[in-house]
This record gives sequence, structure tokens and C-alpha cells, in this order.
Amino acid sequence: MLLEDTWPTHWLTVYQSDNAGNVISKKCQQSDWAKTHLKRMILEAQELILSAPQLPIEEVGWRHDYYSPETAAYLCYDPTSPDEHYDPIGRNAYSSTALRKAWALLTHERTFRLMRSVGLLYKVTADEAYAEWVASGMLRAADFVETAERSGWERSAFGGKSIWYQPLYEATSLLALANAYALTRHSAAYAASDHDRIRKVIFEARIPRQMDFLRNIGELQNMAAYAAAAVAIAGEVYGRDDWLTFALGEEFGFVRWLESNVPDAPDGKPDGWWNEQTTFYHFYALAPLIVLYNLSSSISEQNIRRFYAMFEAPLKLAFPNLQLHLMGDLGTPGEYSLVDMRHFYEFAAGQLDSDRFGQVLASIYEQSGVDRGSIWAMLFGPADLPEPKPIICGHANLPVSGYGAFRSQSEGVTLGFRGGEFRGGHDHPDRLSIYMHTGECPIAVDLGEPGYALRELTEDYFRRTISHNTLFADECDNRGHADVQWDFDSCPSMARGVIADFEGVRYERTIIFDMPYIVLIDTYQSTSERRFGWVFHASGELQFLNTRASRAVVEQPPYGMPPIPQSGNGYGMITQRKAATVSESLRARWVLADGHKYLDATILSDGGFEATAAKSAGNPLPQERSALILRAPGRSRRFMTIFNLHSGHKGIEEVNVSGNRMEFIGSGGEMQIYQW
Repeated sequence: MLLEDTWPTHWLTVYQSDNAGNVISKKCQQSDWAKTHLKRMILEAQELILSAPQLPIEEVGWRHDYYSPETAAYLCYDPTSPDEHYDPIGRNAYSSTALRKAWALLTHERTFRLMRSVGLLYKVTADEAYAEWVASGMLRAADFVETAERSGWERSAFGGKSIWYQPLYEATSLLALANAYALTRHSAAYAASDHDRIRKVIFEARIPRQMDFLRNIGELQNMAAYAAAAVAIAGEVYGRDDWLTFALGEEFGFVRWLESNVPDAPDGKPDGWWNEQTTFYHFYALAPLIVLYNLSSSISEQNIRRFYAMFEAPLKLAFPNLQLHLMGDLGTPGEYSLVDMRHFYEFAAGQLDSDRFGQVLASIYEQSGVDRGSIWAMLFGPADLPEPKPIICGHANLPVSGYGAFRSQSEGVTLGFRGGEFRGGHDHPDRLSIYMHTGECPIAVDLGEPGYALRELTEDYFRRTISHNTLFADECDNRGHADVQWDFDSCPSMARGVIADFEGVRYERTIIFDMPYIVLIDTYQSTSERRFGWVFHASGELQFLNTRASRAVVEQPPYGMPPIPQSGNGYGMITQRKAATVSESLRARWVLADGHKYLDATILSDGGFEATAAKSAGNPLPQERSALILRAPGRSRRFMTIFNLHSGHKGIEEVNVSGNRMEFIGSGGEMQIYQW
């Protein structure tokens, strides 16, 4: 339904509640698309309000339980099915107490989202039937709060107490409830006693819990941003200057969040990437920051630049098909797209920069073919869009965060390279990792992560170095800080990343981007004997072209190394292993998913090494990839890799390496020479 709009619930908060109806009415006068979608909202609402708001008064649970234990796919939420939950990939239904509680949470969120949208219709139409429906939901929410407190459903987590499982979920619920109430509070649907009950039972009882959470959490991250937004909007609704000042002040306010989480480069320019170092939490944090931005009366020019840069940063890392480079926790590689995030760019185009973000928004709609109708578009977006312009042009990098992307327009290939500092938390230990994408096909990508409740089942695989395309030692995670230097203007374009000294090992990865070739020069140095590792996962089947692989795991790995672990640190998700000992060079090939494209890898080293081909879990789990793992012992090592993306032509021949110079005969018979 259009009334449901975005997920999660808290990705839409209407800050200008008193003026919202005028904004939508004016938009409908200006634009036929808005008028059409308002009519659709009214038709949906007329059917919706025939039934009471669905708000189960029972204990709510953890959103991250709502994943299939078989496939790690997000289960299909059905508001009419509290006890059976369908896996769209495994095609099985699951039931459990944890799933029932997660369903109750999702149902609360959906109802609050609908209450907000119906409240908007009340502001536009002044139809009291809409306000009556919202008022009944507000009183039902008060019933839930009272029952939860009386029944002992309040939990302590992250330094705060919550009846919606944890302070984050409570913050988002209070945001939505304050939103719905603000839109309808002047209606005759509420008796004086109703206003009093809603104020005392919901907001005066629960907002102080959010303030305690902010005092105790100690970290200025996404959860705290939501808590501040909840306190701020409740303060705005009730004229509570003490709440509003608390939420917008120097300690917990918008300014502090930007200064702490959107750092500047040495030249004073922010690259805009949220400090938790993940794609999901970048947008997740941006949503409450929009609320705080609009409630803040005074913002410095530098903080406005930081806020603006948060909308720009994802554009620099997007793939040509508008998919976003997924990093860190949550999501799946094909899930996060600029199309899904268009609501944020409606806000940016309508409220920040109509020229720049209007063109971005126009390109999103033109390229995706998605209908523009949404509540965000009607509330925040421009009435009309300019001519679209390409969003993604050439190479780009985020200098503070250390992320960057090479792009070949002719081949439609994007190669991402990750540096920067490992932050822990939602971040993953994947520095010096590469990500490869061509056209509509993700070849080698970060998997993100399914729900956190699956971490024990998957050995926390998605948060381990072994699930990424990078370097490591002794089969352990690489959590070091990687400094990256980019040289996009050289011919060919290059980059070099260095982890100077992580637990006694120095790692260096040099990339030469010269499509159809991508060359990696990876070097390791250590003061003691190590097992140096190299891993790369790609879609499709993996074949060894010039060496015979054994049928199973090598029982006696070469050079006195122990076997690759069978479990722990995520290694249990590496299956169907076939290994070979390589003395000079290895030629491997991934037959990509469409069966008509190939990714070849020619790999040399300065000594013999072990090569293992294996299946590696995807996200969801059945979307397997094929992994290549290299290992070699010593105090220093160099692996040199030539990736060649092609459609079946002749492969690379006669590779020679001397010092920092590589020569080979290319697939077209041409001589290629690279020096680094």
C-alpha cells in the first residue's frame, strides 16, 4: 500500500505536522502525479479504517529473529499470520515464540506507519473519520504501554529500559506515535481525558527512558540518533523546551552527531560517509538526522556541508545499474539500490539542492521505471523534476573513509577497493578488499549480513575476513587500518593500500586498473614465520585450468602448514574444498552466472603455494559463490594476480615478472607491460 510507504517505519517522520496538509494540497495543485497518488491514498484509507488499528497487546521481540534458519532469507511478513512465517527461498514455514514476538514488533511498526499516513490524510481532508481511527490507535498504544509495564515486559539493554525490546525500537515507536498524534491532536476525536492519558502513559512515561539511554550509551551512533530524534519531536509536540533543548543541545544534538560521525579530511572537506562504516547504517542514521536537522534552529556552514555530503557519498560508490556498494552489517548484495533510497533524494532535491539532487532523482526514476508516488515525494520533494543527468561518472573515492571505485565506462565494470580504519561494531574486518561488478552482474561483492540472530548458526561468517576478498595471516581476521593512495590520473589508473603493522605483519596491495585487465600485486612482510593468506570469492563455477585438484581437502598441506580450519572464524561455511600445490603459477577461471562470460585469474608467486577451490556461502545462504584461497608460509611473500574478464577469447600467455615490472601477452596477442 502507498499508505505504508517506506520500511522501516522510522524512515519517514513528518516534522512539519501543522503544515503537512498545506504542503500536500499545494503539491497536488502543482502536479498531476501528486493528485493521482493522493486519490490512491484516500481509496486505501477508506478500506483500512473499516477495521480497528491492529496493535497486538503482547510482548514484542527482536527484529533480527525474523530470518529463516535454513536460508538466512528475510521471512515474508504477513499481518494476518502471527504463528506461521514463510521463507520465500526455502519455501518452508516456521513457527516459534521468538518469531511470534518479532511478528508482534513488525505489526506494531506497520500500524504506527499507517497511523502516520492516515493522520496526513486528516490534515489534507479534515475528514474526522481519519482522526478517529488514529485516535483509537493512540489509545490502543497506551493500553499496550500500561500492560507491558504491569506485565514486566520492560527490558534493560544498552544502558536503557524499553518495552519495545530495546531502546532503538522504543525510539522509533515513540517517533511514529508522536508523529501520528501531532497530525491529529486538534481533532474532536480526542476527549480531554484522551489527551491526558496519551501524554502521561506514553510520552511522559517513556521519553525519560530515552533520555536515560542517551546519558548512558556512551556512543554517538545510529541508536542514539534515533533516541535524540524521539525526544526532540516529542518535545516539539508538547512544547517541552527541556526535552527539545536536551535533544538538540551540544551533548546529544544534531551538531554533535555530525561532528563525531562525519569527519573532515585534512583539507576540511567531509567525504560524508557515516562513521559506523556500513551502507545500511549510513542511511539508517541519516533518517533521524533529517528530523534533527529540521528541528534545529541554528546550524553552522560546516555542519550543513557534512549533512549535504551524507547524501553525496553513496552516489560516488554506486554501480551503473544503481545498486549500492554494500559494506558492513545487514542487507544482501542485490538489496540496496539508489532506487530503494529514492525517498532520501526526494528530501535532498526538495529541501537541500534542487539542481544537483533533482537531476539525481530524475535519473533514478528514468533508469528504474519506478513510479514516483510516495509520501516523501508529496511532502518533501520538488513538484517537478529537471532533465536527468548521469549519476555515475568515472572513478571516485571517499578520502576520509578510504573507500574508492575504479570505473570503465566501455566495459561497464566497477572495481571497489576498501581502505580506512576498522571500527568494530557494525563494521567488518575487510580492509584491502576488492569488489567487482559489471553491468547487471555482481561478480565479487561484500555479502553484508543477514539478521544478527543467525551469527551462531553461521559462525559469524559474514563478519569475518575469510568471507571477503582480501589478505590475512594464520587464518585469522585482519582488523588493521589501511592507508590508501589513489592515482586515477595515471595511465593506467592505480591505487595502493597499506596496513602498516597489524600484529607484526605488513600488508600491501597495489591495484592496476586497465580493463579488460585488473592486476593485483600483494606483498606481505613479517618479523616471524607466518602463513600468508589470500582469498577471493566470485559468482559462478571455479575451475583450475593448469593444475589438477584433489577430490577433497588435502590431508597433508604443503610446506608443513596445518590444514585450513574446518570450523571457527567462519571457516565452517567454506565447503567442497579441493586443493592443489602450485610450484610456479596458477590459472583459474570462474564461469559467471550467465554462462557466457568468464573471469580468469593468472596468479604467480615468489615461491610455491597451496591453492584451494571451494564453495562459500552466499547471502542468502543458497546463493553460493566459488572461493579461491591461497596460502604460503614464510616471513615475506608476494602474490601477483592478473584478472581478465572476457567472453571466451584466448587467455593470457607468457607472463614474466622482474622486480616491479610485469610483462605478458594479452588475450588479443598484444604485449602488456605494467610497472608499479
